[in-house]
Amino acid sequence: MGSFEWKEYEFDENLMYYVVRFKSADPVFKSKGWMRMLIGAYHTGSIPTSYNLVGLDDHYTDFETWDNKTFNEHVTDFQNFLREKHQKNIDEIFCDYIPIFDKKNNTIALISFISSFFLVLVSDWFIIPVILAPIWLLLKYFQAKKIKKMCVQE
Repeated sequence: MGSFEWKEYEFDENLMYYVVRFKSADPVFKSKGWMRMLIGAYHTGSIPTSYNLVGLDDHYTDFETWDNKTFNEHVTDFQNFLREKHQKNIDEIFCDYIPIFDKKNNTIALISFISSFFLVLVSDWFIIPVILAPIWLLLKYFQAKKIKKMCVQE
């Protein structure tokens, strides 16, 4: 029935989705007549075939009848579906990679700090990493705590 492009942030490219209508021979859905379905994702400009899927399997239907809405309303519904689905994926990926500060990591950081401190005796220039390293570690620690708190609340 038509198509639309969608900016896919996981792959950082525009992908093509197709809106089709279909009928089912299943007795449960046969009485509904034409229903809507989203098919994609395909590379923009390529002919959609079963062997050139990008990897986002967004074939989706909610078995809503085609005649209930206009084509643009169907597209809006599918775009909202894609937005919700892929935002959830992005959030899950984001929360999976929170830096972990455990006793082992903190001990290594402390040993590195103390051993670097002795380098200051060799040259005054070593004072910069000796001061910046613990500040950087502390900032990363608070950032990880903030991200973890945000991910736990969801």
